[in-house]
Amino acid sequence: MEPRKSSRRPTVTLTATWGNDDAESSIRISRRRWKAIQAGGEDFESGFGWYEGERFEVRWRFGKGSVSIYSDDAGTCVRDRAVERLYVQLPPEPS
Repeated sequence: MEPRKSSRRPTVTLTATWGNDDAESSIRISRRRWKAIQAGGEDFESGFGWYEGERFEVRWRFGKGSVSIYSDDAGTCVRDRAVERLYVQLPPEPS
C-alpha cells in the first residue's frame, strides 16, 4: 500500500524573539503570503507568544518589509523589525 499524500499545503514558519531572546512567537503562513510580505505587502496574523513558560496572545502586523508584534498582556513585543531578521523555516520544495 502506498503512503497517502497530505492534502495540506506546506507552510512557512516564522519565528521572532525579543528581550534577551527569552521571549518568542511563531506563526505559520502560506508560501504565497510569505512572498507577498517579503515584497512589502501588508498582512496580519494572530498567534501566541511565550515568556518564561507562560503563553499569551499576540498579533503580528506586516507592512513595508517590516514586522511588529503586539500583545494586550505584554504590550509591544517587536516594533518595525525587518522581516529579514525573522527566523524562517521553509517547507521542502515540491518534487
